[in-house]
Amino acid sequence: MTTYWQGMENIHRVVKHLGERCEQFAYQTLCKTIMTEFEQELNELDHNNYMLETHHGQTRGRVTRGLVDGVGYLANSLFGVLDERFATQYKKDIETLHNNRDHLLNLIKSQTSIIEAHNNILKRNEEAMNSQFNLLEQHLNATENYLKKLNEAVQQDEALNYFNIMALTSSTILSKLRHIQQMLLDTAINIHHGHVDTRLLPQNQLFQELNIISGQLPQQLSLPVDNIQNQLADIYKLLEVKSRLFDKYFIIEITLPLTGDTPFTIYKTIPIPMIKNNNQSITMKTNSEYVAVNVRKETYMQLTNSDLEHCIKIEPRTYVCSLNKPTRNMRNHQIPCEIGAITNITLSKCIYTSESCNNKWITLQKPNTWLYVCCTDCQLQIICEGRMTTKAIRSTGILEAKKGCIIRNNEETYYTQVYYTNKIYVNPEIPLIDLDDINNLTSIQPLDLSTSQHNTHFVKNDYEKLHNSLKELEDQTKQTEMSQHDVHQYIVSYSTMGLLILSIFVAGGAYVYYKRCGKLAVSAADTPIRSPPQKPPRATASTYATPHSFNI
Repeated sequence: MTTYWQGMENIHRVVKHLGERCEQFAYQTLCKTIMTEFEQELNELDHNNYMLETHHGQTRGRVTRGLVDGVGYLANSLFGVLDERFATQYKKDIETLHNNRDHLLNLIKSQTSIIEAHNNILKRNEEAMNSQFNLLEQHLNATENYLKKLNEAVQQDEALNYFNIMALTSSTILSKLRHIQQMLLDTAINIHHGHVDTRLLPQNQLFQELNIISGQLPQQLSLPVDNIQNQLADIYKLLEVKSRLFDKYFIIEITLPLTGDTPFTIYKTIPIPMIKNNNQSITMKTNSEYVAVNVRKETYMQLTNSDLEHCIKIEPRTYVCSLNKPTRNMRNHQIPCEIGAITNITLSKCIYTSESCNNKWITLQKPNTWLYVCCTDCQLQIICEGRMTTKAIRSTGILEAKKGCIIRNNEETYYTQVYYTNKIYVNPEIPLIDLDDINNLTSIQPLDLSTSQHNTHFVKNDYEKLHNSLKELEDQTKQTEMSQHDVHQYIVSYSTMGLLILSIFVAGGAYVYYKRCGKLAVSAADTPIRSPPQKPPRATASTYATPHSFNI
């Protein structure tokens, strides 16, 4: 039994070692299943070993019990436990031993041979188990070495995965830093060009700041736009930006120009020459290219083309300018001649120059409009919608052409501009009814009594005609009414006529019926009675057939 118990200890040690290895694995699902099977098998072996040790300890008396003896026989066959049958056999053997010592010697010899046979079997089992345990130990050693290598490979894979994750994270961080850096560069470039990025100053934030600014402005100043919500895009054009980059901060200063309460109308001064007969022209000399005028306050400013270039155009006909020009009063008698021409003030100190006349075409502010100066007759070819028209013009004037036309003279060709627009309707076109006020509907003129009496006379005549027509209709209705006597007479007449017609139909039907019955009786008496033809008798056979009965 030493080999057996040694094998049990070895297998316990092996299973314990496998359990410790299983605890070291990251994924323990498969090894836990195998260890459960091993533990169950070991528990069964330990239970059976306990049964062996218990039955081979103290022998307890037994009482023969029919079916229980079978269990004892089985225990005797498997484990060598003493049962009733074996005890009887021992009793006989003891009696025989007392009677015959030779039999005892033979019995000892047979038991000795059995023990030797069992010993040989145990030795063979020991050798087989030792070889299996050696193989198992080699396999465990190989497995342990493989697990070490596997752990090293897993550690390398984990290190590689950690490196890849850190590299990916670093790449993401670098991409974000690059994006922030590019945004800062774009902001700096836009600020250098005088633009503000909408990502730097969103529209909602700008709208809130403008509301705060507009609520704190004095009466003489206002924002450069009328509607903040609809003209935010124009406000971005007016913003002036300055920036400074520090180690920890990026400071941006945004300035919005404010407009005063004195708007000016800008005029471009274009002197119109006066053509003489001797091919000479007289032109008034102007002091400035542009003039800004406020007729209400009688003030003006003189501007140049470079001054307008520094202005910001927020609408097609609206400019916001920051000019340090003096504002002058029109009441001064030394105003320029162009201001007098605008305000219809006659001045006697204007300067005129005389020079040879030259043909000119000057483009005006209004689209497709030109100011022409023709010293002699200028022949023009105007092409519109595929039709060409020839026209001669002379002296000075303003020429306005339609969209898509071509104007051609002897020297130049002018093409009119075409502006294509699309209409987007965001609301259904529902016509609104424009009702006048109640004061406009009510007449406050005096009533004409003569006209009212005349209308009343006509209405009275209409009522009389209608009354006469109703009376005539009532008389006709009375003439067509029937009395109760007339109704009774009509009922008796119609009833008598109906009975007469019914009697005629009954008499005619009876006559036709009797006449047809008489003809049928005469034809029946003249017809002879004949017997039906009889069939010839059948020949009878000499063979006798047994009759069959059928149930129908």
